[in-house]
Amino acid sequence: MNFLEQISNIRIDTSISKSDIRSVQLINRLIFISSLIAVIYLPILFWLKAFWMGGQLFCFVIIILSFLFTPVKTKIKYAVPSIALIMIYHMTSVSIVIQNSQLELYIILITLIQFAVIRNNFFSFFIFSLGIIAYFISLYTQDTTDSLVLMNNLQKITMITLNSIGIFIGGIYLIFQVKNSNTKYQIEIFKERKRILKQNDKINVQVKIIEDAHKEITDSINYSKKIQKAILPSTNKMKSALEDYFILYKPKDIVAGDFYWVEQSNGFVSFAVADCTGHGVPGAMMSVVCNSAINRSVREFNLSKPNEVLDQTRKLIIKELDSSSVESVKDGMDIAFCTLLNNKLNYAGANIKLYIIRAGKIITYKADKQPIGLYIAKSYPYTNHEITLVDGDTIYLITDGYVDQFGGKNIKKFKTPALKKLLLSIQGSSMEEQKQIMNTTFENWKASLEQIDDVCVMGVKFNKQP
Repeated sequence: MNFLEQISNIRIDTSISKSDIRSVQLINRLIFISSLIAVIYLPILFWLKAFWMGGQLFCFVIIILSFLFTPVKTKIKYAVPSIALIMIYHMTSVSIVIQNSQLELYIILITLIQFAVIRNNFFSFFIFSLGIIAYFISLYTQDTTDSLVLMNNLQKITMITLNSIGIFIGGIYLIFQVKNSNTKYQIEIFKERKRILKQNDKINVQVKIIEDAHKEITDSINYSKKIQKAILPSTNKMKSALEDYFILYKPKDIVAGDFYWVEQSNGFVSFAVADCTGHGVPGAMMSVVCNSAINRSVREFNLSKPNEVLDQTRKLIIKELDSSSVESVKDGMDIAFCTLLNNKLNYAGANIKLYIIRAGKIITYKADKQPIGLYIAKSYPYTNHEITLVDGDTIYLITDGYVDQFGGKNIKKFKTPALKKLLLSIQGSSMEEQKQIMNTTFENWKASLEQIDDVCVMGVKFNKQP
């Protein structure tokens, strides 16, 4: 490392930012060059017997050199303005005392150099204005007063030559500094642009990985939807079993934890709606387990009474979940299960009520407050409700996603009283119209809010056979 580099790196350490390092190096070089020029002029001033000016310049050199060792923030903020002010003052004084020395040209040079270095625009324009005023003061004084120091021809030639060389070198330095600053700025812009492009490339790679993973997951979920749809009863099977009915099925996600179920055997019709733990993929996985358990209870164990079907389904699900080592003790499903033979309706429920609308009134059959599946409390057999239907009765099985949906002006749940009021209000409509009304009411209530759970509503109209 040469001497100039050592001077440039005074007070620089690893804690300083790159931009501040460049600023400090530049300021250190300016301090060194300013001091060097001042030292060169010291013997000239003493040769001219301008002892007071020489003493003043010597003091200024000490002050200028002290900035080399000031803290970085102080140096960046105050060093260049202070040096510029000192130099302007001294050059103005000397040009007044020693006339025809052309020292006033240094004033212009100093005001221009500080523009290339000082960051603060206020300081720059203030020093520039002060420098212009000082320049014209020195010119005016030379025209109106006599020189206090007289120079012989040799001294005059020496002073003019030295000033010309100094101003020429200073001008070259100014041009170099401006060009170098622009070059460094362009290099920094290029490096920053290159860094950003490199980061963008990395981000694009990560985005592509995420997009591919998202597509793969979405494709898998969409295929799972096909599988889940396959376990739901077809429209033809629903019409054959229930005739006058509707199903409002609104999964929160692509796949759902809610499902509906229908079966015909031995002259009676069994139908149910169920709400498995969770929604989305976890809920869908549980729905497959629960749907399979219901099918086994009815087909393999030949059960028809709803309470017996639920008891057996619970045993099968507990067995499946135990063998799968599922941690949560509440995984399973809520369900409303009905069987219909002639005008006899049997119902059993696990946390899902049965609503029947008869002659403009709503009849509610409560469910047992225990889920189908693993349960933290002591379980007990499900209750069977035997109901005699009359012509025109409408049966509704509804999962909790409908009443739990947030919406309305006050962003609150829809709740059961509003549901009952809605069911009573749609009794003059066909089953298909009821479906549309319930869907529109739900969407209007939800508005722009997110759907919080799966929704499954089954409506069945009982029409007495002739």
